[in-house]
Amino acid sequence: MKHLQKYKFYRDNLENLGLEKSEILENKKHHMKLLTDAIFVTENLFPKIYKALELAIKNLKLDIKPDLYIKPTPEINGLCHSTKSEKIIIEITSGLIENFKINEISFIIGHEIGHKIFDHFAYPEVSENTIEAHKLNILQLNRFSEISCDRVGLLACKSIDVALKAIIKLASGLSDKHINTNLVQYTEQYKEIRKKYLNKEMEEDFFHYDRHPSLPVRARAIIKFEMSDIYYVWVNKKGKAPFKIQDVDELIYKDLKESGE
Repeated sequence: MKHLQKYKFYRDNLENLGLEKSEILENKKHHMKLLTDAIFVTENLFPKIYKALELAIKNLKLDIKPDLYIKPTPEINGLCHSTKSEKIIIEITSGLIENFKINEISFIIGHEIGHKIFDHFAYPEVSENTIEAHKLNILQLNRFSEISCDRVGLLACKSIDVALKAIIKLASGLSDKHINTNLVQYTEQYKEIRKKYLNKEMEEDFFHYDRHPSLPVRARAIIKFEMSDIYYVWVNKKGKAPFKIQDVDELIYKDLKESGE
């Protein structure tokens, strides 16, 4: 999975924020509990969902097949379980499957694989004893890590429209019938809404304690990444890419700062 390391957002880095690696914790009891509380995805039992997994594996050029489980709950969510080995264990909810198309599920699977690829399970966690400065740095690192994982999701589905649709479905919990396809326009409108209703002090209270970037920031970040030179190479897209990845990273970081995130 080393071939995917270069797609990591450059600010998604422990040292940049003065943080150190933590011991990777592996809850084997929780893994075993998946066998009773969730359903293991096989090609025979869930052919369409298995197709989404295979699409992600193929597009990411992985030589490891993740274990994929379905958790029976209406909640729309996906997660990757912490493991000390190279084994990848992904859990997605039945609520997500009911609302997402196959290639959108591939985006979610790719996103969750990203947490394993980029060693995010070695990142420190916030606790009651964490001092305020470190707490804010850890939460900021969490937001940066989501930018990295969205990129892996895009690499897994190879469609910016699919990636954007998956992100907004995950954030809103809504299905296709409620979502306008002009998501790019929405991200720009959201900027104006924030300017109108939130001052700088309010933005800090709103966003500095979030683990995830806001939906529009995530959307703009993935749109910029889709225009980078390394993404053009990944999908064999003809022509010259509008941006080098270094420029894309700087633009995304600037957007995060201007958004108070």
